Amino acid sequence: MFGGHHTPRSRCGVGPSPRADDALNWIPARLTALLLVPGRLAALRREAGRTPSPNAGWPMGALALALGVRLEKRGVYMLNPSGRAPEPADLHRALARVRRAAALAYALAALLGWGAWGV
Repeated sequence: MFGGHHTPRSRCGVGPSPRADDALNWIPARLTALLLVPGRLAALRREAGRTPSPNAGWPMGALALALGVRLEKRGVYMLNPSGRAPEPADLHRALARVRRAAALAYALAALLGWGAWGV
């Protein structure tokens, strides 16, 4: 499950540091995806599984689904293959969605923090 990113020509990402990175980002990647596209867990799992990374596919797949676009790294993966090609206006839509997800994450963190401190 965890072990860094490997390519046919390189074993970059081998060792404890990339494994720790993968492990520590496992939960944040999935929470980010769920904040970007709430209620679409099955679709998010499908899209995230298309990438070689255990974590990167989650937020990328979430935005591809949310915007209805196809995101591709030729020869490696294609997210939301039935989506349309991205257009410049999609950048603004993506940024707006990320801002909303970040605001929600901050609000949730504040609520959890207040609850943990008994405030």
